[in-house]
Amino acid sequence: MVSVYCLSLFTRIISLYIDSWSNKYTIPQLHKPNTTTSLTTLWSDFVNSWSMVGKGQCCICKVDNITVIRLTCQHGICHDDLTGYLTSALGDISMFPVKCPMHYEQCTCLIDNKVAKKVLKDVQYQRFQEFSDRAMYGDGK
Repeated sequence: MVSVYCLSLFTRIISLYIDSWSNKYTIPQLHKPNTTTSLTTLWSDFVNSWSMVGKGQCCICKVDNITVIRLTCQHGICHDDLTGYLTSALGDISMFPVKCPMHYEQCTCLIDNKVAKKVLKDVQYQRFQEFSDRAMYGDGK
């Protein structure tokens, strides 16, 4: 309990420091050389990437107190189930954009690239991106 408090206090202190510093400076993005990102944005992206993972119940296998990856809709899915779900989607481009596995309960959330990158191998992730782009922008013909 003390470590959780210390971590949240540390996170708050760092974000306050970054907020004050980032009002003066920006950091160029490596993947988009003509744009800049504030330190606050970089810090929040870092914090959000860790907040996606936590303990909970997997909505697919129903195992309690397991490490799950939280989608934007807050459904938690264990690593094995999410990997299997995304891998099966890679076999059928018509599944793209990939919906939350709970879509049959009227969940409208889509699984984005950040989530896929956490569980897929590099080759699979590149294919996921390609299929997502095709679904979003068409085949380019």
